[in-house]
Amino acid sequence: MSFDFDKTNPHRIESKPYKSSGENFVYMNVFDAQMIQAKMIFHAEGNQTGLNLLVTEISWPPNNRTLPHIHELEDESFFMLEGSVTIHFGRPDEEREVVTATKGEFAWLPRNHWHEVNVGPDGAHVLLIQTPGSQLSEWFRVVGTEIGTDIETEEDFDRLNAFAYRNYGLRFWKPDRWAGARVEHSGNLSVAQETVG
Repeated sequence: MSFDFDKTNPHRIESKPYKSSGENFVYMNVFDAQMIQAKMIFHAEGNQTGLNLLVTEISWPPNNRTLPHIHELEDESFFMLEGSVTIHFGRPDEEREVVTATKGEFAWLPRNHWHEVNVGPDGAHVLLIQTPGSQLSEWFRVVGTEIGTDIETEEDFDRLNAFAYRNYGLRFWKPDRWAGARVEHSGNLSVAQETVG
């Protein structure tokens, strides 16, 4: 038999003790000027926690933002370590609830609710906790290191949205007027991922 019984599934889901020292991270520069040079440290990923928990530490520069989006697979919660974020809940074409969270405060973003995040003028240092654990950290790696600002047309955006939904249960709200990317690459800001045993 030619099958390799010694090979290991690289996406194997485990649930065993481990420690994070912040060694798995990526710098983001995302299409339509989102999350510019935001550092994301993956402390606990879904495949490490038996799909129970995903914990990401985000250092957001001032005035960053996300597009309105919706998660179908995970709830999000923000614990604010420094700075502030303003979160708009609801569809962008309707009246929305607005919540501002500052240092020491906690904000809950349940799945299946449209939301967008706007970072305050002093930036934000956030502990992002997502439950249940999922493969969303892989989405951040893909968009941060492989896609980045390359989404420049509505067709690109539609293809990205279909990919994000199909693979990660994530959808983005298309802007009324497509602005395209507005970020200049200044070298490769992404960090190669290393597996820590």
